[in-house]
Amino acid sequence: MRKRVYKVVLCKNCGHIQITYAENSYQCFRCGTIMELESSKIIFRTLDLKKAKEKLIDLKSIKQPEFKKLSGR
Repeated sequence: MRKRVYKVVLCKNCGHIQITYAENSYQCFRCGTIMELESSKIIFRTLDLKKAKEKLIDLKSIKQPEFKKLSGR
């Protein structure tokens, strides 16, 4: 059995950051856009879900402009 590779990804449509283990495409939880992983920005990869969650929390706490495409959200 293959291990899952967890990815922290950035939606190019709305700037939402989330975790996925998809291999080809995923749906953004915020805007509903289906994103191809090749065209999406993969910020972090790991086999450990705990590390992926820690990275996601860390990135969301920074609130950098490149992670917030839409102002006011």
